[in-house]
Order: sequence, then C-alpha cells, then structure tokens
Amino acid sequence: MSACVVMMCMKTDKVVIHDTLKQHNTKMIRLLIVFSMICQFTVQAQEGITWKWVKKKSLDSTTTITQICGFSRTPFSEGLAGIRDSTSRKWGVVDTAEQWIIPPQFEIVGEFSEGVAAAQQNNKLGFIDKKGNWVIQPEFDGKSPKQYCHTKFSEGLASVTINWKSGYINKHGEWIVKPQFEMAYDFIDGLAKVSYHNKIGYIDTSGKWVIQPEYEWIDNFSEELATAQVNKKYGFIDKKGNQKVPLQYDFANSFSEGLARVNQNGKWGFINKKGDCIVPIIYDVVWPISEGLAGVEQNGKWGFMDKTGHWVIQPEFKRADSFHNGRAEVILNEEWGYIELLNFASQLNKR
Repeated sequence: MSACVVMMCMKTDKVVIHDTLKQHNTKMIRLLIVFSMICQFTVQAQEGITWKWVKKKSLDSTTTITQICGFSRTPFSEGLAGIRDSTSRKWGVVDTAEQWIIPPQFEIVGEFSEGVAAAQQNNKLGFIDKKGNWVIQPEFDGKSPKQYCHTKFSEGLASVTINWKSGYINKHGEWIVKPQFEMAYDFIDGLAKVSYHNKIGYIDTSGKWVIQPEYEWIDNFSEELATAQVNKKYGFIDKKGNQKVPLQYDFANSFSEGLARVNQNGKWGFINKKGDCIVPIIYDVVWPISEGLAGVEQNGKWGFMDKTGHWVIQPEFKRADSFHNGRAEVILNEEWGYIELLNFASQLNKR
C-alpha cells in the first residue's frame, strides 16, 4: 500500500472519529483504534521502506523431497525420478504422479538424461532406459548415492570409473576417452573438467587437453569465464586457459549477471569481467547477484544492493537469502518469511 493510500486511510479515520465522538459511540472508537493499529503495523508506510512481507507458501513433502538428490531419491528429470522403496530398500523409478514406472529392483538409480539413467546392480554401474532395460551392462565401478546424482550422459558421453580411474563412454558402452583421471565431470559446451595427478584441467570430447592440468581447482564456466585457483589464490580464466582476471583473491565465485563476488582479507565485494572493483571489498558477506540484487551483510545486519553498490533495501535483517522469482527469504526480529520489493517490476526494469 502506498503512502498516499495510508494518508487517505488516516484522513478517513479522523472524519469518522470526529463524527463518532459527537455521537459518543465508545464501541466505534475502540474499533477505529484497532483498525489504525492494523494499518500501522501491516503496511510499510514510513519513508524509505522499499519492501513488504508476502505470505509464506507452505511446501508439501513432495515439493521438498523432489529437490533433494542423494540417499532416497533424485530430482525429476525427463518426467521421471529414481526413488528408494522404504520397504524393500531397492530403487525404482516413478513418474510425476509418483506411480511406479520401473518397479524397485536396483541398488541405486541416478538421474535420467538423454533417455537413460545410471543404475547399480551387485555394486556395478550400468545404464538403463525408461523401461528399466539395461542399455549398457553393469560392468563399471559402483558409486555412492551422491555420486550417482552427477553420473549421467551429457553431449553423448558419460563419465564412468573402472579400477579407480575415470574416463568417458558413449551410449554403446565404448570407451571414447580412456580411463586415466582421478575425477571426471560432465561435458558442457564441448568441455569437461577432469582431475589428473591431483591437478585440474579441461579436455574436449576427444580427450585432448584444452586447458592444461595445472590448477588446484577450476569451477564450471559461467558467462564464458571460470574461477581458477593456484597457490591458494583465485582469479578467472577463459575457455582457452587465458588468465582474464589475475589470481590474487583469497576466494572467488562464478560470474552472475556480469559480476563475480570476491574475498580479500576476510571482506567481500564484486568485480566485473575486466577485474575492475564495482562494489568495494568491504562487506562481511555478499551473495551472488540474482535478479539484479545481492544479499549483503554489514555489521551483522543483512540488506540488498543493486549491481552498482546502491542499497535498495537497507541492512535490517538477521538473515537474508537471494531473490528468486521476485521474492527473498529473510529473518527479521525472529520472524521468518518472504519479502518482495514494492513496485518490483518497475524497479527491476530500471536496473
């Protein structure tokens, strides 16, 4: 509710109260006092307030557990999810109506991708189709439930392990990149991150090195750049391995909406892709940019900044998460719920 609406509400109150006093209607006065208190405490009307509470949506058990991948189920993918039956302790596959499509029979089932899912039998890993038939026989080393969340086909290849070494197979089960790595991750845009002799690099789909394994860590590429670490210092490289932002920070995260959060001497701020400091590195904590805003902690209080470092919501919260779909989860004075910006769409367009 805008300030002008609140003023109108207050003006109306005065008129009615005046009439009521003349009528000596005590009951009406009490009702108006209660109404005024509700107006005061439920409407963010004072100058400078840019947000409002919105009713917290309750999440049912299905909504919650379908987001979790691990010991009891996978997220839905291609309309299906692997799930462990609570009685038999075996894994099967359900559809979005939670009906069994593949009865529980496996030790573990992973996430479907490109029509197939990793599955385990007798501690050996293979791949099944959407009817539960083996399309690649279980002959590779088994993995933990959590690892199955990241074992899937991507760009026609899947990372599998045999005798403690990982490589890549195609959908016929043929080795395309022979097992030689300690760890091997999914292909994204023709590149895959791998660990070789405890150093991280990137290969292409033929197994050729694109970025030599000389880093302690490289994150996934985001907006054409990836966080890289050498000698406990972080910076950013491009897909050819060229250093675009010097490795000089104590920590750095992936780019989001053109900015990356970085840490120096225990404080956080934001840089752009040229390495220019856009938001000073002076804050206790900052979250990655999401929907044009970042949650920022200063002196034990959380607020929200835009991409120029301007406070859109002053730091007043005990805790705050990032904005998603126009809402952010916060804690204020021991109250927990979701907030949204007033005139969110117009403010978003301005950014």
